[in-house]
Amino acid sequence: MNAEINPLRQPPFIADKGYDAVDIIESLLNRGFEPAIRIKESMRMSIRHPLRKLSNENWKRYGKMRYRVEQLFGSIKQKIGSSFKLLREVWNFWLLATYYFLLFLSGILHYGYAKGYGKFSEQPHS
Repeated sequence: MNAEINPLRQPPFIADKGYDAVDIIESLLNRGFEPAIRIKESMRMSIRHPLRKLSNENWKRYGKMRYRVEQLFGSIKQKIGSSFKLLREVWNFWLLATYYFLLFLSGILHYGYAKGYGKFSEQPHS
C-alpha cells in the first residue's frame, strides 16, 4: 500500500508506542495533525477507544514512512559521524593544551613571585 501525503493538509504525526495516550492523540487532532501512532495491544487486550483505533489505522497506512526516515538518518550518521568524532577529539586536545599552558604560566608566575621578582613579594626588613 503506497501512502500519499496531501501537501495541503498537515502531515501525519508518525510516532512509536511512547506517544500512545488518548490526551496526546486529542491534542494532535486539535492542532490539525493526523495521528499515526503505533498503539500498544496484546492478544488479551484489543484496542477499544475510537481515537486509538483511528491512530492505529493511520499507523498501518503511514508507519512504513517512519522507518524510511529512520534509515535515512541512520545512513547520514554513519557517513558523517566520523568527522564529528574528529572534531570532538580536536576540541578535547585544544582544551587540554590550553589547560596545560595556563598551568605552566601560573607556575612561572608563582615561581617569580616566590623568588621576589614579583610586584607583591615581601621585602626583607632591615
